[in-house]
Amino acid sequence: MYEFSVPFFNDINTIEQIIRINKTYEKGNITSFFFALPLNAEDRSTFEQVRTFDKFIPDFKSIEDTIKYSQDNNIKFIYLLNSPIGFSPLAKYRDKQQENLSGLLEKLKKVGCYDVRITNYDILNYVSRNFPEFKIHLSTSTEYTMLEQFRNAKKLFPCITEFIPSYEVNKNFHLLKNLRKSMPDTDVELIADEGCINGCPFRIQHPVTFTIPNVSEEEAMEILKAANLYRECYKISGNYIEYLCKAKVIFPWEVDYYGKIDCKKFKLVGRNVVHPELQVRYYDMYLKGIEEPKSLDNVPIKLFLLRYRYAYSILEYKVKDIKKYLPSIKYFIKHGKECHYKCGVECTYCMDKAKKIEQIFKK
Repeated sequence: MYEFSVPFFNDINTIEQIIRINKTYEKGNITSFFFALPLNAEDRSTFEQVRTFDKFIPDFKSIEDTIKYSQDNNIKFIYLLNSPIGFSPLAKYRDKQQENLSGLLEKLKKVGCYDVRITNYDILNYVSRNFPEFKIHLSTSTEYTMLEQFRNAKKLFPCITEFIPSYEVNKNFHLLKNLRKSMPDTDVELIADEGCINGCPFRIQHPVTFTIPNVSEEEAMEILKAANLYRECYKISGNYIEYLCKAKVIFPWEVDYYGKIDCKKFKLVGRNVVHPELQVRYYDMYLKGIEEPKSLDNVPIKLFLLRYRYAYSILEYKVKDIKKYLPSIKYFIKHGKECHYKCGVECTYCMDKAKKIEQIFKK
């Protein structure tokens, strides 16, 4: 069975909808939630990448019952300690940071949560030494793209139970296949619908932008508004069709190709989703599309692109109309390892597909 992790919803009714979805499908289920306390939460560790201010979640206690309900229904809870920034080198600050982090981890233990997703190795080392009962998932914010990076990280920290490779290697079947062969007992989770552009030059800087201390709502809005670097990549993303052809999105009808190389865990992104009911419908469609690809024929292709999912000005090309003109997953099974050095120079496969689509749909 394919396993999916999705953002946590602090709402029992929404979780019950996801439970019903899980009972509907055999090939894929939502098996874990991921979450970080919002900017206003008084007891967050400050090692989270935070993009939201939520007055309904003032502290960890306000989500305890929902976490327990999720776990009672076989949905694991993963807490995000995925800031690239670690402890301060100054003892007077570091001691307080460690105290805050330990306090949060103790609260996680009390609700039976022993899974954390980490980026910084200073934080990883602290957790593994002082809280060895926790399972460590290495965050995608490490942006690993080489087999040796994964192997060296595992040598240094055998406690790592899961890697989430960079979104950039989603179509590199050679790397993914050898990663599974190299570490068959370590899980690998792939980001199926990342909204960032292919080849974004700011992938490392993005998470740093969202690593900030506890602030007021007014200060939070000011900081998030000022995070212009996060938006710079929009200027180079090209048009919609170009993005559609070059994005490293994993469509539901492609999932079985990953299963063949033993990649069976996927992440659906979107921590600050405004309309959870729309997101849950999307999960339903995605899982159904794995079992019944034809069920997606009349679905707008944009729903699988986080960047354009709620863009109402975008033409809604239906899957059945455009699917056959998209870059083929079979091409990447053979040539995916070449994308990082041939794209746009020796290879124009994706751009040629985009031009062809523009010609066809302009008729």
